[in-house]
Order: sequence, then structure tokens, then C-alpha cells
Amino acid sequence: MLKLEEIFSSKGATMIIKLLAEKEELNITSICRLTGLNHKVVSKYVRKLIKYGLVKEKKFGKRIRILALNNKNKYSEIIKEFIKRWKMKNMREMDEKD
Repeated sequence: MLKLEEIFSSKGATMIIKLLAEKEELNITSICRLTGLNHKVVSKYVRKLIKYGLVKEKKFGKRIRILALNNKNKYSEIIKEFIKRWKMKNMREMDEKD
């Protein structure tokens, strides 16, 4: 059974999950650029997320890897919906303050 604290145990892994929920598909270089994390750290978290089944990877040739949340994983769908709702709630709260 997948434990919540294993998924969100680090800020880096959480940032990657959030990005993939928002952007649908990204390569490692884009994730590094958008998170500010180095390639080695991103690769480590991505391997862990793939192992958990939350992220899927498409390979094109030897070097190009496209990553996305695994839509076949029920937890990925729940996480994606949670992030979407969280973002909408924050946007509503910001509008109310204006």
C-alpha cells in the first residue's frame, strides 16, 4: 500500500508532482528549470515516483524522456484533482482580497 508520507516526503518530489499535474507532460530538463533542482535530484525523485506508479515515462531514443502523471494510477488522479482544487481555492481567495 502506498503511504501518503512516502509520496510527499520531500519538497522536491512534491514540486515535481505539482508541475506534472499542471503541465501534463515535461522532460527532465524542463522540470529542473521550473523547480530550480539539479538533474541528479530530479532524476532521483522521478525514479521514486515511477516506482510508486504515480509517474509514467515515455522514452524517445536514448536521451529524451517525457514524464507525466500516470492516469492509470488511482492515486495520481486523486492527487491531480486535489492540486486543481487547491489552486482554484487559492485563486478565489486572492480575488476576494482585491
